[in-house]
Amino acid sequence: MQVDDVSYGFLIPVSFQVTGIASTTEVHRPGSHRARLFILCVLVFIGIADHSSAQPQNRTLGVGGMVGRSAGIAAKLYIASDSASIRPVDVRALDFSMSWTADDVVLWTVHMLTHRTIPDSPLSFFIGPGAAVGLRDSHFFWGLSSNVGIFFEKKRFEVFLQISPRLVIVPELLGEFGSAVGLRYYL
Repeated sequence: MQVDDVSYGFLIPVSFQVTGIASTTEVHRPGSHRARLFILCVLVFIGIADHSSAQPQNRTLGVGGMVGRSAGIAAKLYIASDSASIRPVDVRALDFSMSWTADDVVLWTVHMLTHRTIPDSPLSFFIGPGAAVGLRDSHFFWGLSSNVGIFFEKKRFEVFLQISPRLVIVPELLGEFGSAVGLRYYL
């Protein structure tokens, strides 16, 4: 059994390298000043956020960026909520992203999200299944993905924090985690 480099976490990536029975674990702290500044801005923004619904009013398309283990472009398209839903407050959206890492991995994902407003909080929760396609070392890969996180809106802006577990199926079975914090602007 061999797992080359699977990374977990946002601020403190942990790399596991397993060969046969012996294993090694390496923990490193990148010390990115930009990531710390962005997190500080998000926390300040959370402190001044209004309580809002799970969808920006009169807005359907949000575009922006995200940072984490990889950086990229994030978009969200709200679709009509299901009136036959057991919980009529559920809001549905399609989440699209394209991201890249320092070690030349490019990843495209799409998720069908369900949003729920957290009671007595300016935050909303989202979860949904999806798919991932990418290029790693000039080799194509694809698999299943999911997206879980929280977000809040302030006027036309959305700040989000997400975790995205993935199961790469082709070319070989491999589990991965992605995480990101980001900002979207609604058109």
